[in-house]
Amino acid sequence: AAGNLPKVLIVTTNGYGKRSTVKDFTMRKRGGMGVIATKFKDPATDELACLRVVDDDDEIMISTSSGVMVRQRAGGIPSQGRLARGVVVQKLDAGSYINDVSIVPNQDVPEEGEGGSNGPNGPNGGGAAANNATAPVAVAA
Repeated sequence: AAGNLPKVLIVTTNGYGKRSTVKDFTMRKRGGMGVIATKFKDPATDELACLRVVDDDDEIMISTSSGVMVRQRAGGIPSQGRLARGVVVQKLDAGSYINDVSIVPNQDVPEEGEGGSNGPNGPNGGGAAANNATAPVAVAA
């Protein structure tokens, strides 16, 4: 199951991204200079926007300075070595840049017919009784 190991997601402000294995980032002793995580196409204008550990089934949300938000699966971004530049993960308008990359929390949504209230007016009625919770009780002083 080597393909399911966590990987480091690297995204630059100019829209390039890749995943690298965690093993590529070796430990350094005190006073070490660190390791290079990626190459930049234009070092004068490009910066690191994201460096996060992800799994193949994680979803990420990329937001740009022009307000565009894109959700995609982390496993869809190719895995490359530390010294590679990566691929274009988001095409950008002139003058815009990637300003944030977030991991979308994994939500376990129940399948149809597996329960859930289907909203406050749904077939299960919603409300406190449908959730097996007790309603708050007012106490007179």
